[in-house]
Amino acid sequence: MGATPLRIPVDGVVALQTLIVPEAEAGDRLELIVRTDCQDLALRDMAAYLQLIDHVYGRLQPRGFRSYAMRPAQHLRVEQVRSGSVELVIPEILKDLPLIAVVWLCLKYLPPAAESLAKAFDSVQQGMLARENRQRIRKKMERDERLAALPDERRDDLAALVAAILEQDESLVPKACRFSEDHVVDVALRIEKRREEG
Repeated sequence: MGATPLRIPVDGVVALQTLIVPEAEAGDRLELIVRTDCQDLALRDMAAYLQLIDHVYGRLQPRGFRSYAMRPAQHLRVEQVRSGSVELVIPEILKDLPLIAVVWLCLKYLPPAAESLAKAFDSVQQGMLARENRQRIRKKMERDERLAALPDERRDDLAALVAAILEQDESLVPKACRFSEDHVVDVALRIEKRREEG
């Protein structure tokens, strides 16, 4: 668990949320929905996938990952598990910065970021691998028609953020990737509008 502080590109994250869920407003609930099949699930890989979700969210917190880890009452929670296929519903009340949108982004672009920096012989090779991971993520983002409207600079910032987050949990990434490739049917964001009182 690296303690490297993350630089969150606020403009990029806000632009992402505006593209993916344009109807979202402060106070609405933004729900991350992870839908999986429900056959022959490897518990170890599923646990790594869920732990990665928790770690990504924790690393995005303003006080940092360690502070998040020490406050169980603030840990990310699955509000509901729906059956059929397994559907996990993870809600967040929208504030200025939609962190759950970054978790969604990391899950969507998880497989191309699987090249482990731990395999690198030295810092030069580590830098090359990190750059390759960012480029793979960026290329996949460019092919996603929902993100096509993002300016190149915003896409670059978000690709760098996803790569930096996943690098900090590189021991979880291979198992989480395997679970994603074998069992995750869809990862989506959905808005539940705030109810007006009265």
